[in-house]
Amino acid sequence: MALLPLDGRGDVTSLVDVSAEMPDQGAAISYPVTAPGANGDAWLMVRVGADPQGRRDGVLYHYSLATGTWTRETMIASAVGYSFYADDLTVDDSGRVHILWEWGPWPAGPYRHLGSYVVYDPATKVFRDVAGTTLTAPVRPTDPGATVWRTFAPGETVNTVSPDAPAVQTAKMAVADGQLVGVSYRYAQQGSTAFDVHWATWSGAGWTDQTLIDTHALGGGIDTIAAVDATRSGSETRVYAVLSMPDCGTARSQVVMLSSTGSAWSATAIGAPVSGQQRLRAATAADGSDVLYLSAPEKGTLTYARVPRTGTPSSSATVADVVAGIRGDSGGVNLARTGTATASSQLRTDTGPERAIDGVCTDASRWISATGDAHPTFTVTWAQAQPLELVRVRSGYSVGDPALSVLRDFAVEARTAAGWTQIGSFTGNTAGTVTANAGGVVADAVRLVIQTPSASTTNVARVYEVEAIAVAP
Repeated sequence: MALLPLDGRGDVTSLVDVSAEMPDQGAAISYPVTAPGANGDAWLMVRVGADPQGRRDGVLYHYSLATGTWTRETMIASAVGYSFYADDLTVDDSGRVHILWEWGPWPAGPYRHLGSYVVYDPATKVFRDVAGTTLTAPVRPTDPGATVWRTFAPGETVNTVSPDAPAVQTAKMAVADGQLVGVSYRYAQQGSTAFDVHWATWSGAGWTDQTLIDTHALGGGIDTIAAVDATRSGSETRVYAVLSMPDCGTARSQVVMLSSTGSAWSATAIGAPVSGQQRLRAATAADGSDVLYLSAPEKGTLTYARVPRTGTPSSSATVADVVAGIRGDSGGVNLARTGTATASSQLRTDTGPERAIDGVCTDASRWISATGDAHPTFTVTWAQAQPLELVRVRSGYSVGDPALSVLRDFAVEARTAAGWTQIGSFTGNTAGTVTANAGGVVADAVRLVIQTPSASTTNVARVYEVEAIAVAP
């Protein structure tokens, strides 16, 4: 645990390690979540292992600036056969601590249940649920009242760990004026391995729930990453999430902001799509703007962004619009993946044309033409003619100047009932990915007719993938 020194709060260049001063030395601690108090104190929520008793508890610690000491404030939640998973922690201006967590099976598991929320008042040492009902500490998953914002679905238990069973994973809350605004969280429905994004609110009589991102409706392998957050300023609520989609053997991710001033939500892409996963955290500045920290672990980058609430045009876009922007197409089926590929030549037995329709974009999975084939061709054929939206060609080599190894001069053709029709032509190409707009032409095959394979010394065609995207139904 690192803490800013007392004479330099906010000076992140001089953090000091105070873990030796923490209570419960030697305990198995995991899932730390921190929050600053209104007076500059620090609060820490963790999971503490009590494995001999068959449980893992939620515990709250407090660091006092006045005394310069850590104390174990209270045990938040505990139950035999359950593990506590800390999600979010917020201290409001009155000093009350808002606590968000999920329950999982003991000792651990990736799929969690029973999303829960309570408020703790350090002045009275009392827990209350969202309705204001006093709770007995530690909180149990079976306690009556309004603690649980995501109850079990039929047949669901805490030990339901199948990847296609109902589950909660990752949650964040928005708190304004000392009151809970809502909870953003990821939820997988029965029979789905993808996680939707939901928004839970308290109506005064019960919990209500909205689906903000429906991954099944978006299709095409769309999922969300375990990174969400929520903010509120004025009348506008924002939920941040990260969409993920398969992309030539890897994944592309896009941060999306969902905003609402009432019951309707609009979507806005934040930043550009990134190869691999992204993580995020959001906080609202004094002027109402949101400060975002976006990390891309596979790229080793951390990006800072500020999203204002004034001076920006209103958005009526939907999540489907954002997804279309990530894909670069409308989400139709890649017919090439269902087809059979042939080519005029291949360099080796392990560089055959089938490698260019396997969905993998690596140097080890390319069609490469033979060195003596000056004008190679590549064809992929599928069973039934269908309207085509576009053909995407990915080519090149990861070593050396990429502009030299990509396909240089070539045409893209589609086979219709009338024969082969050119739908795109590229001359002097230096891009690794190019797209030919098919305009809905009905075809049962696509081919590349290559005039100049590359600009490299070894003048061969190097194709990672050919994607024939059907018009979305």
